[in-house]
Amino acid sequence: MAETLTILTSLAALLLVGIVASMIATKLKLPDVLILILAGMGIAQITYKGAAVVQFPTSFLSAISILALVMIVFHSSSKFKFRELDTFSFKAIRLTVVFLVMCLLFLTIATYLVYRIPVILCLAFAALMAGTSPSTTLSMVKKGKNKIMSFLEIESLVNTPLIVLLPFVILGMWGIEFNVLLTRFVEQISPFLQQIITGVGAGIVLGIIAFEIMRRKYSEKYSPIAIVVIALLTYILAENLGGNGVLSVAVLGLVFGNFHLKEKAAVKTFETVFTDFLQIFVFLLIGLTIKIPFTTEFLISSIYIFAIFILVRWFAVALTTAKEKYTIKEKIFLTLHAPKGIATAVVAFSFATYTFTGITVILDLTLAFIFYSVILATVLTAFKGFFLGKEAVKE
Repeated sequence: MAETLTILTSLAALLLVGIVASMIATKLKLPDVLILILAGMGIAQITYKGAAVVQFPTSFLSAISILALVMIVFHSSSKFKFRELDTFSFKAIRLTVVFLVMCLLFLTIATYLVYRIPVILCLAFAALMAGTSPSTTLSMVKKGKNKIMSFLEIESLVNTPLIVLLPFVILGMWGIEFNVLLTRFVEQISPFLQQIITGVGAGIVLGIIAFEIMRRKYSEKYSPIAIVVIALLTYILAENLGGNGVLSVAVLGLVFGNFHLKEKAAVKTFETVFTDFLQIFVFLLIGLTIKIPFTTEFLISSIYIFAIFILVRWFAVALTTAKEKYTIKEKIFLTLHAPKGIATAVVAFSFATYTFTGITVILDLTLAFIFYSVILATVLTAFKGFFLGKEAVKE
């Protein structure tokens, strides 16, 4: 009973701090990502008799990480509408693919050469860093109709499911020697394809059945709650069948986003509020659990890796927009405005439960990248009129 009360007290205190931190961030017109993580780091320093005042069991953190992962993937993929695909969307998809491939190649090499940790971890980190979340900073300013900001929003919708899924797929190869992976490629690709097919199948089947029932028998009281239950059950079913649970939830979100449901707005309101609650909680837990080393050596090495990241993104932007009529200022904005958001934080939080050799380095780097990218994007957004023109700052 005492342990349960301690957990509930820690949970209530953490959420209270999170709400206050978010309100302060809104008042100061700053991204709540930074304030929440800093608040979590501050709480981690509060101790009593040598022990942290706020702490949670590992099993609780693992469960929260999975729930947050499921809801963020579902929320992100449900925004993607097939009927809204146009030439502009395909350009964003092209940038996503090119940037992801270049990150997997060059950022992986740079990370390995600097930290000498297993290549698998470097690959997972590179895949995770290919994600962007412009809403992290653009939501704090007046929005205008601008092609660059729209481009960034579409890019984030496309890359979020990928960067949430791919790192786990890569880490699934942990323990398989590289030469074995090459010589037995056919043997290794078969289980991988089974994971993909099972995951996609579970997402489609459960999605069609559940949302068809919801369409016929909609309940104002229970249907919004059912969305959370369906998403979680889809993940559990796919994992138990040997499929990829994250992919299954991503497919479920796609089905929901493109499924005709009159009451969809009401359902999404509850789902969005629940996701926002998890977002506040996860960012606080990130600051609470990941202890970033504030040493000169780490700061220099992490900034160096971040500079490589920016350089890689510049080449990806330049390559994919070579035939487009973008100004040099617009290309710079596209390059530098790549903040990390809740999807990156959720994956990093999930990584915190792993015990792989070198995983701590990846966690530290991920947290550093969240800070660097959000700060850079915030500064850039403050001067977006200079880069994108006066119409970009009009309400």
